[in-house]
Amino acid sequence: MGDQMDRDKLKIIILESINCFIKGHFMPNPYGYLYESDLQAHLFSTLRVSAHIPEFLTNRRVKKTLEMPKGGDYFYLNLIYTEYANKIDLVCLDPEFAITATCTEYKDIHPNSKAEAIWDQPLLVGIELKYSMYGKYCSSKSIKDDYEKMEKYKKDRKLYSPDFHFLCLCFIQDAWALEETEKDSKVQWDVVPAVDDYDRIYYISKNDIYKLKQ
Repeated sequence: MGDQMDRDKLKIIILESINCFIKGHFMPNPYGYLYESDLQAHLFSTLRVSAHIPEFLTNRRVKKTLEMPKGGDYFYLNLIYTEYANKIDLVCLDPEFAITATCTEYKDIHPNSKAEAIWDQPLLVGIELKYSMYGKYCSSKSIKDDYEKMEKYKKDRKLYSPDFHFLCLCFIQDAWALEETEKDSKVQWDVVPAVDDYDRIYYISKNDIYKLKQ
């Protein structure tokens, strides 16, 4: 199986896992998640289980470039992390492409860095979360800010994250927040059956999934 096929399969698995979480957990009981961190924790665990496929882990080791305590020459990494790199809520590392701080691509972007590169590995997927909780409203500007943050990340790291894609997911807990969102003139969307595409913004309510029009 080639690298690109591995990546494509993993991106499908991530979408399937997100939709399983939405339809199997969030939609039946939005109030089971009181905070955004609850959503993040549950989705994190779902993705870690779903993405833990041995064929994706064979090259996920990063050679140590600094003088480190004894214990091997490599860091062996998972694929799924939270608050990674530029504080992205959830990420999936590229399953085939690992770099060290001495790589030319890394030094071009981090010319003065003396840290290990394990905290800024090439990414396959980044997910930003927002939560319109009970009595609160998440404006379209805050979602747009996340989208622009991810676009900037994609542009800045194109040298060593060439296959990076992202999602911005806004979960809506109650009907009031949905009504406020619908009043927002900046928001235009289509109702879709699932989160089915990358580099897009989605709103998720108790009953529907909304894909923002580009």
